[in-house]
Amino acid sequence: MQIPNLAFPAQPSAALDMLWAVNLLAVALCTLILFRQRGRGISSDLVDAARLDGCGFWRMYWHVTLPKVMRPALGVIGVLVLAAACDDMLAPLIGGSGGIPALLMAGLLILVPPVIAMLLPVRRHGTG
Repeated sequence: MQIPNLAFPAQPSAALDMLWAVNLLAVALCTLILFRQRGRGISSDLVDAARLDGCGFWRMYWHVTLPKVMRPALGVIGVLVLAAACDDMLAPLIGGSGGIPALLMAGLLILVPPVIAMLLPVRRHGTG
């Protein structure tokens, strides 16, 4: 049995592709878990009331489940993805500058306000 030749030590583009794949998988799994947990929080009384009102599956999904589950969960996922992207932008600054405190603080001053600006509406409307 032969061990397959891994291309990413010799080719940086292969390592970048692998990094994208791992990040995409992590975001997809986190999103799936968050949506599932939020969906389990919908009371069966709400679903039964929608059925009694004559809602079919798609109408119940569009008018009951979607606003109750997706809107807050997508806000949380958006904040997490934005924070991770800002963290990825700050990582080369930490390694490349040798940890110069003034440069790190300038980077934080630029990267933190968008995360806070996105977090405020999510905190207000995110408790479905």
